[in-house]
Amino acid sequence: MQSNHKLLTELNERIRQNKKQMKEQKKEERKAHKNTSFTYNADRVVGNGSFGVVFQATVAETGEDVAIKKVY
Repeated sequence: MQSNHKLLTELNERIRQNKKQMKEQKKEERKAHKNTSFTYNADRVVGNGSFGVVFQATVAETGEDVAIKKVY
């Protein structure tokens, strides 16, 4: 019983460390892209309302799917 508790504790610690590393990596990626410009290809209108329209789009340089809100 004690060994199961120890194993779970170790696994939880590894999960916490991995989450922290992933968060730091995403932060660094955002910094790298902060001064970069991208080209977007609007694929379709997802929704619209009184303040604007939302498009599903693709980043031309990376192929990443994104949502873009155009406010009037």
